[in-house]
Amino acid sequence: MLLFYIFDNDKLSQITFEDTFNSCGFKALFGLDEDEKVRRSSISECLSKIDSNYFKEIYQQMFDRFSELYDKPEIEKYNPMRVHSTIVANACTKLKEVIDQNSGKKLVKFSFSFD
Repeated sequence: MLLFYIFDNDKLSQITFEDTFNSCGFKALFGLDEDEKVRRSSISECLSKIDSNYFKEIYQQMFDRFSELYDKPEIEKYNPMRVHSTIVANACTKLKEVIDQNSGKKLVKFSFSFD
């Protein structure tokens, strides 16, 4: 389910994960009952319990496969990037200048990428 979601969505978030799982197409593809639903809080809890080595293995398998299919000049031409994005609430008090005072939001989103 997780791999399907990653390949099927351009924007990865718990909201799109929930939407993907709850879609008729996903349920038909994986033989799930139409009444089955998932909520973001459940997704968050499940993801928080996954051993991080699981994601490392997925990345390694995909990287190995990619390396088999493309030589170094082709890889450099595509310039693949790994991107991670997260929202951090705790740091907001230290970064008041980036918070929109009118919105009342107390979250900052950090993103970083590696090429």
